[in-house]
Parts: sequence; structure tokens; C-alpha cells
Amino acid sequence: MPPQDWAPPMPPQQDRVPPMPQPDRGPYPQFTQQPPPPQFTPPQMPGMPYPDEEPPPRKNTGRIIAGVVAGVVLLGGAGGIYLLTKGDSKKDTKPQPVAAATSATTPATTPAAPGTPASSGATSFPNNSYTGSAAAPPASASSTGGGATLDNAATDKTPFTAQALVAQSFTDDKNVAYALKSAQPQPCAKVGDAAVQTIVKSAKCTDFMAASWIDPANSRIVVSAMVIPYQDAATATAIYKKLSTTHTGDYAQWCPPAGQPGADTCAKLAKAGAVTREGKFGSFHRYVLITTAVYADLRNDDSQKDWLTSAAHGAFQNTLPGQ
Repeated sequence: MPPQDWAPPMPPQQDRVPPMPQPDRGPYPQFTQQPPPPQFTPPQMPGMPYPDEEPPPRKNTGRIIAGVVAGVVLLGGAGGIYLLTKGDSKKDTKPQPVAAATSATTPATTPAAPGTPASSGATSFPNNSYTGSAAAPPASASSTGGGATLDNAATDKTPFTAQALVAQSFTDDKNVAYALKSAQPQPCAKVGDAAVQTIVKSAKCTDFMAASWIDPANSRIVVSAMVIPYQDAATATAIYKKLSTTHTGDYAQWCPPAGQPGADTCAKLAKAGAVTREGKFGSFHRYVLITTAVYADLRNDDSQKDWLTSAAHGAFQNTLPGQ
């Protein structure tokens, strides 16, 4: 027989096509059909919202609490004064004081020539609002200077003079230096408007020491202080508490005398509209201390009031008899 072509046998081919699922059979062999989906809503975990319900809006409790706390925090135990004269309008933000932000001027070692500080008047700011509380006297009241002898007029030997009662210079916590321009006794009737006078004069009050400082580098901020002596520490504390809880008037601002930078600030302040001021008040042994600060240009700009707060606080801490 003639030779025939021979080919080696091919290995058997496996069927690569997966078998089609049989009809009417699901993935569960014991069932002919897949179980239907549940027809109810699964119970929720405790505290979780239901799918169709939006969670209740969060209340602004944290911010409210923070605002309340911030409104009553006191520096050194002293009450804070927020002073905004007649009106609510605010001007555009202005640059902060250059000297306050960049340099520390060497403090003056002696006050300027003696003179009577000018006053803004007792009834210039009838619409101001104040913050403060009847807290304990300032923490600085525990200072060793003077000690318990300052608690009563009978034992307090501090002379009623500018040299004994107010600082001739100080530097605030923003590193701005202030120099004393004037300090003179004033009658208690000039402490502020009628509401202030009523409280301050509810105990025996004849005169207080009025003082005025200014930052000599730029003459931008005028700071004033009133040191009011009473018979004893209990009386001073009682007056302070009354000012903290019932005061709705305003304190007088004191400015340098004629011929000094800032001398015309108080005269203009008496006629100004809205002006931002800041201050401190508190009791120290038998004395009530009130300090206020205002920009010499009488700006109304709450964004820069922290410079005034620092100035008023610096004057407060450096107007402590017996230290």
C-alpha cells in the first residue's frame, strides 16, 4: 500500500465555555428561587438617626458659652470698661500705631511741667455700655507695698500727691511707653456723669487724683487715671461693686494740659460722635482706681481697641498707692 500521511494525535481539548446555569435555579441549591429582599427597615443602632430623618441642627452652644465667658473675664481681678460714645457706626479699619507695633521708646523719667489736666466733661458719653463684675479686688492688691496699712485712712501714710499715687512713666504689655504729662487733685463731682457721681459720692468723697499720660513717640493714645481714696478698704470694695453691677453712665477722660500733645483731645471728645474708648476699674485697699484710654484722633474702630485696653491696663497696674 502506498504510504499515507500521518499526523500525531492531538491532546483532547477541554471545554472552556462555562456551563449555562439551569433555569429556575438560584445560587442557593436548596431553593429554586433566590429569597426575596426584606420588606422592612432594619432597626437602627441607639443614637443613630433614621435614614429619612436629618439630624437636628447643632446649636451654637459652644460659641455662646465662649462669648459669655469672654464677656466676664477680668484682668488682674479688675473690672473692664468698654466705652463707645454716642452711635454704633464704625469707620473703616485704620493702620495700627507704628510705634506700638515696632518699637519700645525709652520711658520718661520725670513728668512734664505741672499743669491741670483737661477734662472731657462729666456728661459727654451718656450712651456707653460697660462690662465688669463685682469680683474680688485686683490680684495686685496682695502686693507687699503698703500692706494692711493701706486698708484704713487712720493707718495709711501715703501722701495725697502725684508722686505717691501715680507712675511717672510705664510700658504696657504691647511694649508701648507712656509718659506722665499732668496729675492734679480734682473734686469728686468731676469723676463722671450723674450716674457715676451718685455711686462714687454714696460714701464720703472729697477729691481724687486725676492723671494723664501719652505715648511720646507718636502721641497717638491718651491714657487717664482717677485715684479715689475712701475711709477704708470695705468702703472702696463696696463702691467698686456698685460700679460693676449698676453703673450705666460714663467716666471722665483726662488729657494733658494746654501746650502738650493730646491737649485738645478732651475738648474734641466732648463734641464727638462715636468714639472707641477702653478702660479698667477696681479697688485696691482703700482706693478705687479708674483708668481710661482713647486715640488722640478720636477714631471709632473696634478692631484696634486692644491697643487701648493694653494702655488702660498698664496705667491701672502702675497706679497703685504704696508700691
